[in-house]
Amino acid sequence: MGQQAFFQKKINLKYEDTLQANRRVGRHIRAGVLFKSVSFLIFVGVFGIYMVVSTLLIDALNSLIGEEHGQVFSIGLILLLIILMVVTAKSLFYFSYIRLGARNLRKLRREGTAEFSVGEQGIDAEWSGVAIKVDWESIVSLIECPNYVGISVGFFEIVMPDRVFTDAEERQKVVAYALAHMTEDAARRSVRKR
Repeated sequence: MGQQAFFQKKINLKYEDTLQANRRVGRHIRAGVLFKSVSFLIFVGVFGIYMVVSTLLIDALNSLIGEEHGQVFSIGLILLLIILMVVTAKSLFYFSYIRLGARNLRKLRREGTAEFSVGEQGIDAEWSGVAIKVDWESIVSLIECPNYVGISVGFFEIVMPDRVFTDAEERQKVVAYALAHMTEDAARRSVRKR
């Protein structure tokens, strides 16, 4: 880590650290435009299929039962299909999302190290062989939670587990240093969840 550091620490990762980091990244993904767009497209696709099926059923019922009784029955059937559509769309999307997430977490069970450095140029982090350098202007916000400090940078977040800090005082010094060096907007968006 190439900068003159205000704070620098290396820790051995635990599975819980990786799990916490992936939960934070998952929150960013679910809040992202791409995730919402794909969710909407799946919903529209399932809705379209149900509308075609319900139209065919309504026509079949009108010819079998008769037009006046068929319309009342068709309205009830359409409401039932809409309820089924909503349940199916949500179940289909979230089941596949959760299943993919669980499969990816099993791959991440390996142990490794993480190194964090905070200095004048920004934040450097190395997590299981992946290194990132973030300058202060690129930081979107800082999220301070009881178990970690998260630095949001676009669609991802640098997660510094609480074990990185020697004590609460060191943690507060690093958070204060980061807030002082971030842009005003980023500092204003920063959140403390205690």
